[in-house]
Amino acid sequence: MGKNILIFILLLVILGGCSFNGDKTVDSSIPFKEGAIFSTESFLTYSVRGDYKEGKNYFLQLSVNVPAKDGNFTKKVLKGAEFKAEENTKILSDSILVEDIKDMISQNDDYDIKNLKDEWKNFDYTVDLYNMKNGNLENGSGITKKIK
Repeated sequence: MGKNILIFILLLVILGGCSFNGDKTVDSSIPFKEGAIFSTESFLTYSVRGDYKEGKNYFLQLSVNVPAKDGNFTKKVLKGAEFKAEENTKILSDSILVEDIKDMISQNDDYDIKNLKDEWKNFDYTVDLYNMKNGNLENGSGITKKIK
């Protein structure tokens, strides 16, 4: 019994140190702790929890991987917003209309989408967080998730 518990704890330690597909990209200069994507019928909201430095500017960006006719995927940036962290800022969040997502995805004929009304929910969305310096994006971390 004790041996099984020790093996279980060892597995947890090993797996906890691994990076799986869909996990955030690690960059120690980015305060990215956790990203989330949620949707209702009308809005898609994306957010990043982190330890933000007061007075520092950050850029939050949402993109989607859309299937192309050639079988590959195309990354399409849907929205980005600049934020200036205030005292005790822990979460940066923004929203986009679902209809705007559908419009932006359907603008290009390279996409192979049969039923956009339903399929948009099944795409992989990425939330990226960038440091900003003098109005330029410096470095970033991101996480790719399905909509919950």
